[in-house]
Amino acid sequence: MLTKVEWAVLAALLAGAGTLLAWIGKTQGWSSDAMASWVQAVGTIGAVLLVALPVLVQHRLNRRHSRAVVLAATAMAYAVMKEVADRYLNPDYVGSEWWVPQWDVLRKTLADCPIQQTGSADALMAFVEFQQIFARASAFDEPPVNAKARTLDPMVIALMTNADLQLNELRRSLGPKSRREMRR
Repeated sequence: MLTKVEWAVLAALLAGAGTLLAWIGKTQGWSSDAMASWVQAVGTIGAVLLVALPVLVQHRLNRRHSRAVVLAATAMAYAVMKEVADRYLNPDYVGSEWWVPQWDVLRKTLADCPIQQTGSADALMAFVEFQQIFARASAFDEPPVNAKARTLDPMVIALMTNADLQLNELRRSLGPKSRREMRR
């Protein structure tokens, strides 16, 4: 969406273009028909720009929404992975289930994320990597832990570390790029 300043600049440019055309026409001795043609041409260009503006705004809003969906789904999947892993590091935890119902829901949520609409190749690579990590982490049939030492399997530790890295890469790739973009 255009800011108030950007709207003011656009209006001033259009008004300035009309004034400039009137001045040029007067100093060059254009006929009233020629001046009318030029004003009509500038007006047509302005109308086309104003018609295209809602499409551009909607595209920007869709991209922002897609980025938010991807970040939220990935952060949620990471939080569940971390919570399940942390259970086994807690000496008071007596459960034996690695699988939790959220695995299936999160797998579908990640599969349905509109990553292609975010417009970021870096985010796409990080997201695909995160999906693969999530699939590996959620595929264990039994808890990947050393029951006596209450430590996670080194493979799970590596998966969690890599998942954290990919989540941070997504945040970097899809987060606001500047103060101006943050306002939008």
